[in-house]
Amino acid sequence: MECITYFSDLARRDIELNCVLAECYDCMDNTTKAVCLLAHTLLSCDIIIEYSPEILTLQSQLLLKGGDLEPALVIAKLAVEIAPKFPKSWLNLASLCVKNCDTETALIALNATPMPTSCDYELSKLNSLKKPEIIGRKSKKWCAEKEYGDFILVNLPSMKLHGLFLKAYEVLIQIWEACSWETLLSLRYKIFLTEAELIDEDVCIPKEGNTDAQVAESNKHERYEVSAPKKYLKRPIKRWLDQLLLALHQDLTYCRIWEAREKKLATAGYEDSRTFGDFVHYAKLNQRLQRKDQAYDLLHKSLNIGFSHEAYLALLQTYSEDGFIEESIKIVRILEKYYEDIGTCVPFELSKSIYKLVAKHGLSKFNQIGKVVNEDNCLQQSIKNIVNWKTFGYDR
Repeated sequence: MECITYFSDLARRDIELNCVLAECYDCMDNTTKAVCLLAHTLLSCDIIIEYSPEILTLQSQLLLKGGDLEPALVIAKLAVEIAPKFPKSWLNLASLCVKNCDTETALIALNATPMPTSCDYELSKLNSLKKPEIIGRKSKKWCAEKEYGDFILVNLPSMKLHGLFLKAYEVLIQIWEACSWETLLSLRYKIFLTEAELIDEDVCIPKEGNTDAQVAESNKHERYEVSAPKKYLKRPIKRWLDQLLLALHQDLTYCRIWEAREKKLATAGYEDSRTFGDFVHYAKLNQRLQRKDQAYDLLHKSLNIGFSHEAYLALLQTYSEDGFIEESIKIVRILEKYYEDIGTCVPFELSKSIYKLVAKHGLSKFNQIGKVVNEDNCLQQSIKNIVNWKTFGYDR
């Protein structure tokens, strides 16, 4: 409860921190109180307009978590009406439309998301080629990790996504999962203008990297059509969304090539020449496409071929997100010995994984299941950090 007390005091001086306080209530399985807090915040302040899109977006996410999809959609639409230049509101609305089985409106909302002024620069990096990095380092006690992985796999555009572009790609994957690639492609040509139609219509496309005025103008029709999706007219597609569609197509194409090779190896009995670097990178691709089971199997295959700290880190991430304490502790001990042997600091990912487990189960249950915690320096330090981060409010 200490985190609740801490942020309650701060929220009285800074109203924006009510979002953090609501998240604390939600983490303690008190979602109803979190939603009520945000609603009270919106109603009790006259100058809330500056923070309202973030508060409304969080409120809609909490309502969805409680199973209230329709109210969540109403609030998400209100958020984009109030602040059309707030990207997270549009991404949240698109995600909610997918859950409402409305992929057309989801694609419209995704296209309406305003991207940063560095949009052109970020897109130019997607198709740039780079030399694959070594998976791990050499050590006397550990096998030499010198496998780079397939050059084409490493240079897939989606590998280079980060920030808002990565979040937008995740929403696009949700749309693809809800229908199929063929349906998604038909929606793209049904909703958006093709290059030939752009020439015929003589449509002026605003430059990426929008000013406030450009955002208001370019999103004017989208805000209406999100409310009345069946009455929309075809409009230009944002260049970044077209690039993300191309990136998704390349990811899916590589998956089909990999699966075809798997079948050929199984039927013809050829020797498999793929390295553990190939399996690690392909596992990461499957993680991006939300194929957890495939990624899990691939990571284990890579570890059967040779030691890879990246594979262990990816596996640790999967275990911690799913709440497997004993499996996570085993990997933490392996990695702790590895980093100590090569003389490298333990990465933050290890502490972050322990943080997720304690947040999910509570510190008492974590200590009860992981009986070896007191003997492990790395886990002791991680738990000490967690207490300092005031996460023991999860224990009740």
